Amino acid sequence: MAGIVGTHLVAQVGFIVKDIEETKRKWAAFLGMDVPPTQPCGDYEVTQTVFEGKPAPKANSLLAFFDVGPGLQIELIQPNEEPSTWRNFLNEHGEGMHHLAFQVKDSKAQVANAEKNGLRLVQHGIYGDGSGEYKGVIDNYLAEIVGMSGFDKGVSEFFRELPGLLLIFILAVLYMFSAERIYKLGALFMLTGMAAQAVVPASRVLVILCIFVYSLGDHTRRLNHEQF
Repeated sequence: MAGIVGTHLVAQVGFIVKDIEETKRKWAAFLGMDVPPTQPCGDYEVTQTVFEGKPAPKANSLLAFFDVGPGLQIELIQPNEEPSTWRNFLNEHGEGMHHLAFQVKDSKAQVANAEKNGLRLVQHGIYGDGSGEYKGVIDNYLAEIVGMSGFDKGVSEFFRELPGLLLIFILAVLYMFSAERIYKLGALFMLTGMAAQAVVPASRVLVILCIFVYSLGDHTRRLNHEQF
């Protein structure tokens, strides 16, 4: 059985925390991993956060992520003081596990199906950098449409992370650019990668190239956030 949301595979476990900097260091030590960067969940112009059926432009949070296995991620969330599902959870329950996330093909259809089964949509938005939905389905796309094996997906992961290994060279090339220009350049690469993914044939080489272009933009945007 596929279940109410169309899958039984958990993609993410989210935790609400009071102090993300302290908590991520503890998680990194516990897991034996590097301390991940902290990033904002995104500007309202991108997230379009809706809480309890009403726009919530001031609701925001800080995020940090640990990739702990194939297709599984731990997310740490430090909410701001504005009303949101994150802030309400912290006020009512304290720190703890907030949500499970699943990779689905059609989020709107799965939300409708969940509501038919008695669940309620409390908050929705596009978080991180506006690419969350893209990242949420990419693994399913690689497996089901492109037909990538575990080895092939490992190759795609290498090219997805390659821009991170090249950050020092990216910084050298972009050092004279303004922060705004770097951010726009990163966004352009991300959009190009996503758009190309929608039109190129389901070829392993072309798909991996699209992933690389998207990831290059993502890392450039993060470089702008962290360095400037």
